[in-house]
Amino acid sequence: MAKAYRGVLKARINKLYGGDVTCAKVKKLKARKEATGRDKQLANWFINMQDCNGRSKKRNRQKA
Repeated sequence: MAKAYRGVLKARINKLYGGDVTCAKVKKLKARKEATGRDKQLANWFINMQDCNGRSKKRNRQKA
């Protein structure tokens, strides 16, 4: 059984596309036909942490 890919997102993006990690590159990585489960997991984490979907981080907060 082959060892699962356990690298970091930056290394994966740099190997495939080169340069810095951006929302566009992460979305391309996630959409690849050969994307592994780990690729998708790392991509989802980055998209949520960097707010790549354009949502406000304060969307659920209300003033008391």
